[in-house]
Amino acid sequence: MRRERKENTARKTVRNAKTMFRFAVKQGLVSSNPFEQLKGATIRSDDNRMLVERETIAKVLAKVKDPTKRLLIALARYGGS
Repeated sequence: MRRERKENTARKTVRNAKTMFRFAVKQGLVSSNPFEQLKGATIRSDDNRMLVERETIAKVLAKVKDPTKRLLIALARYGGS
């Protein structure tokens, strides 16, 4: 599956299968969960992260007049980690 999908997509599919089979075991529909030993947790990836420069945010804030939107933009840029 990992050859056809990205790592986190494969892990999410495994996690979903584990959940369904765990329920099936509890209901007595199957005797064991074949996915129990597989890792289903997603891993953090910084591939899609991008830093928006202060100058760019300043230009955006100069164009936006609504104070609520300005606050949201500023918090998104400067309030995050």
